[in-house]
Amino acid sequence: MAIIKLMRTVAGEEIIGEVIFETEQSLRVRNPCQIGIVMTQTGQPSINMQRLLAFSKEDQVDIRQPSLLYVTTVDSKIEMKYNEIFGNIIVAQPKIITG
Repeated sequence: MAIIKLMRTVAGEEIIGEVIFETEQSLRVRNPCQIGIVMTQTGQPSINMQRLLAFSKEDQVDIRQPSLLYVTTVDSKIEMKYNEIFGNIIVAQPKIITG
């Protein structure tokens, strides 16, 4: 099962990606994306994900631990959007059906 994490760098970037390997020095992250908030045409805020490795042949990168302020779990809605983009398994959200 993929371990999707949210990371914040000392430069202020928010990065989401699948952590596939971790050492004391670095995290190896597959399909890392930078997250940003953009305004839609209606003036509502929306989340934008941009590939961190847009110009690379690689789909993974090692991020050095000293460059990270924190690493945490991801909100389920953001994780679902990330999984839609990268084709990971999407787990259905439980819903209560009344009627």
